[in-house]
Amino acid sequence: MLHFIEERQIQASAEQVHAILADIEHYKDWNPWIVDARGGTEAGDSLQVTANMDVGKIGISKPRTQVFQHMMLVNDAPNIFHWCDVGWFTVFADGNRKREITVIDEHSCHYRVELQVTGFAAGLAKLLFGGFMQRGLTAESDALVQQAERKSAER
Repeated sequence: MLHFIEERQIQASAEQVHAILADIEHYKDWNPWIVDARGGTEAGDSLQVTANMDVGKIGISKPRTQVFQHMMLVNDAPNIFHWCDVGWFTVFADGNRKREITVIDEHSCHYRVELQVTGFAAGLAKLLFGGFMQRGLTAESDALVQQAERKSAER
């Protein structure tokens, strides 16, 4: 099993952070890992995400991209936003991304994202995509903090 975790304290309300996560179509506006995203946010809804496979690499003029299919598992505003991979490759390696938002006070929260990859090909996924997954999760978490704190300051 592969297991990646990023945690941040964010100077924005849990509701503000959750609203950013639930606005799938605007991920490309703030998330360096995402080139395009679309789909629903209710349990059972499908999502399609086009990922920047070169996130975190220096000197890339045109990013290499890959499309991933996901299914929303839990959207319990403002605390949980959780999806999993779907598609042919999940027979070999299955990914789950769970985001948890914990209220600290009305103007700040704790954010935790956990990416788990399981299945008999998890080792191969680590070899092929491990660096990408870690860089992407770090970049996404940092960008979420910036986006949420910027939006909070605008209010």
